Amino acid sequence: MQQQNFPLVKISIDVSPSGAGSDPFARVTQHGSTSVAAFASEVVSLLAKWGVAPPSLSFSFEPSAWSPSAAAVAAEVDKQLREYGRTNPGVARVPIMQMAEATVGCPEAYFLGDQADFLTGVRNFLVNIMEDRLCPNGVQVTNTWLVQLLTARMKIIKFIGAHPEITSIKPKHPVFITGLPRSGMTLLHYLMGSNPDARALRFFEMTYMSDPTKVVSTSQQLASDPRINEVSTNCAELEKFFPGYFSRIAQSHFAHPSAIEEEIGIMFYNFCFMLHMGMAKPAFTEWLQTTQTKGHIYRFLRAFMQMIQRGGTWEYSHWVLKAPLHMLYINQLVEEFGDDCQIVVMHRNPIHAIPSQCRLVESWVSDFFQPGSCDRQYIGRQQMVLYRKAVDTMMEWEARTNPAKYINVTYEELMLDPIACVQKIYRHFGLQAPNVDLRLLTYTMQHNPQTKFTRATYTPEMYGLTADAIQQEFAPYVGWATQRGMLL
Repeated sequence: MQQQNFPLVKISIDVSPSGAGSDPFARVTQHGSTSVAAFASEVVSLLAKWGVAPPSLSFSFEPSAWSPSAAAVAAEVDKQLREYGRTNPGVARVPIMQMAEATVGCPEAYFLGDQADFLTGVRNFLVNIMEDRLCPNGVQVTNTWLVQLLTARMKIIKFIGAHPEITSIKPKHPVFITGLPRSGMTLLHYLMGSNPDARALRFFEMTYMSDPTKVVSTSQQLASDPRINEVSTNCAELEKFFPGYFSRIAQSHFAHPSAIEEEIGIMFYNFCFMLHMGMAKPAFTEWLQTTQTKGHIYRFLRAFMQMIQRGGTWEYSHWVLKAPLHMLYINQLVEEFGDDCQIVVMHRNPIHAIPSQCRLVESWVSDFFQPGSCDRQYIGRQQMVLYRKAVDTMMEWEARTNPAKYINVTYEELMLDPIACVQKIYRHFGLQAPNVDLRLLTYTMQHNPQTKFTRATYTPEMYGLTADAIQQEFAPYVGWATQRGMLL
């Protein structure tokens, strides 16, 4: 994989099969090695023969074909190099920070206003990423991901800046779904977003893996946009580094290039990493919790929606969006989108929601780490702290807000009768839900992709938590929600 501007000495090792079956490890055994460790020793010895002293070596392992065996070789080579006192080349902090600064300093970024907190977040993540625990593949994927993310961010900014008329487009009646994670938001988003009168973003429209500045002119194009195949190819490339990555994530959250997806993909462009936070030290979580400076996230989100809404003949009455972190930043969201936006708040007992969220975060980041280095207990503490503040912020906001602007929905009522739940939301906000849509919603529910995968198993104890500890931490929220009939 080409990585420009990174000062690395690259060593390419061919572990592809050569007439010896389909497993790359077969080629390794033909080289006279009897194990991964033995082959790794040969690699290190070869480096020494080339006159590259391990203590001064910058090392990048780039086999031509990735599999679990090849990944194991990479990890073992890295381990043996560490014994020489040399770690992998690390996260490319300087060039990545320079790229972030360039997206703020370009003249086209005028519509985003003050971006100081964005730069603080980039710097914070780069400084606090747990680099010493990352595996070689994790380092390489992190560098590539952040470079591609910032490249796409610059492209979006330049495109909107060059077409100032975009910023005068009014987003059509956005409905934001938020609340505790793992509370049924994905299902509700999928149901509401499948309504022909609604506009819900697909994964391929948001991601840095394709061109997010292109527009889908009609609803029919959602199934045939060429970016779907482009993103699928990029996801397949990622799985060469992390075999089975998306299958493991799908046990907690279905993700596909053409699927309806929450807008965290857009929030990522502002380093709002609600899932990758498990890779960073507590200071990054503290930055995420500094809510009063997060208006730039919603200025970017609004501009992205305006960019998507431009042109075309697609007639829809409202947007449907969803992200748990909107609960934490509810004041900034409402300030940016004004009176036209409306909020659906999902509720579930934290005893169930928090461990489930921990499992999702672990599945998202564990492949980046060296074996056994992903700290489950740290993830547990991190999620508890973040979402305790989020529910506190949400309760305070509801207390001073006109109830017509929001509606509270429970996990239990959604699971009991999803169609009735959607109708209830439409009625509350005065949105039209014609009867013909009920057949579509019923079909959507029956074919919900969430049901197609084996579900992940987890317990609070896996993440250093107990039901009592979660109950105690969230006692103010549990009492508040129980009093209002939102928790059983």
